[in-house]
Amino acid sequence: MKLSARMNSAQVVPDKPKGKVAFAAGTFTGTLTPAGSKWKLAWKLTYSRLDNPSIVIADIHYGKPGHFGPYVARLCGPCKASPQQGVTRIPASWIPAIKLGNTFMTILTGKNPNGEIRGQIRVR
Repeated sequence: MKLSARMNSAQVVPDKPKGKVAFAAGTFTGTLTPAGSKWKLAWKLTYSRLDNPSIVIADIHYGKPGHFGPYVARLCGPCKASPQQGVTRIPASWIPAIKLGNTFMTILTGKNPNGEIRGQIRVR
C-alpha cells in the first residue's frame, strides 16, 4: 500500500504557528507491507524552511483533518537533515485508520512541540 502526505503549517492543530513557519513545508511518502502482527513502513521524509528548530521529530498520529489525536508511530527523532528515510513498524490495529485517511504526518520541533507542519496521510 503506497502512502503520501503534503505537510504545511496551515494544517497544524490546535495552534497554528506564526511567522517564518508559514513558509515551512514537507512531503512524506511510504509503502506499507504486512509483516506478521505489525506492518512494515518503508518511508521517505523531506522538509524545508522550519523555524530554526533545536530538535526535529517526525510522528504519525491518529486524527481527521482539523483534529489532534493519539500517537501511532515515530519515524525519526531526533531527525537528521532532510531528506531522511527509514523503516518502522506500524501496529496492525492502526491500518484501518490509515486506509480511511484518518492519520496524519507531523513534524514537531523544540519551538513548536504541538507541530510545526502537518499533512493528512492518503493512500495512493
